[in-house]
Amino acid sequence: MSLARAFTFAGVRSTVMSLWKAPDAQIERLMILFYQNLKEGMAKDLALQRAKLTLIQKSTNPELGHPFFWAGCILNGNTMPLSLPSTGTSYGLLCGLLMLVCVLLVLIFRH
Repeated sequence: MSLARAFTFAGVRSTVMSLWKAPDAQIERLMILFYQNLKEGMAKDLALQRAKLTLIQKSTNPELGHPFFWAGCILNGNTMPLSLPSTGTSYGLLCGLLMLVCVLLVLIFRH
């Protein structure tokens, strides 16, 4: 049993977790690369794989390419790419429209 199983039962579609304690600096670099890959539209499993390969290839210290620093991070659950909005303009337009409706309702019912 793992914490990932508890998250799955709670309704979380996917989790990235570490199987053992690893240095924060390497995990941070791995997660930054992972999220950059997700932002580019990659599937979650491919994004994690590419992040690991990039971490290995771009390590200035060869010892940091050792599997201890990256192999413990695994993906559990849904591997589909995230569907992120391309720009925030649709949210901005929606908020602006809602504010306009609120102002109009105040003006109408005020009289």
